[in-house]
Amino acid sequence: MKGMKGPIFQIGIGLWFSLAVMAGIESRSWSGFLTPFYIGLFFVALGLASDARRSGRRPWQIAGNALIACCALLFVGSLMNTAERLYLVNGQSYPRLLARDVGAADTATLDKLHRNQCKGELMEIYGKKDGLWVIRCGFSWVGGHTFISDTNPYGDKFGGIRK
Repeated sequence: MKGMKGPIFQIGIGLWFSLAVMAGIESRSWSGFLTPFYIGLFFVALGLASDARRSGRRPWQIAGNALIACCALLFVGSLMNTAERLYLVNGQSYPRLLARDVGAADTATLDKLHRNQCKGELMEIYGKKDGLWVIRCGFSWVGGHTFISDTNPYGDKFGGIRK
């Protein structure tokens, strides 16, 4: 096993980094570049950890094990973040533990949240079963803010539409 020096590993990492460059150019933003770049760095870290674990020196083996543990935690966290996003979009309800309750929100509350909490980021609003409305600033739970409203935030504009 050649580890990081093998052609399969090097071609794979090259593909991730070239995908990052292509995505950054096409989207004309750093965020388009950074997602595939971070995935490539994740695989580089796994390759380094694998080579370090095979080293004959004990400190390198310990560092390799620690790096693999960090990568495993990052992978599990990413899976949990993905599961939360799927539950937010497709679920019948949303756990109050993961959001801050804002009571009966209206458009003025939305404007205030957008200005103060979201800092101008995109807001997504999802109607749930039991008359709850979930308001999300940003895309992910980790990087964004999530709020729960007891009423339709646009009810005052559209005459109390439920969903």
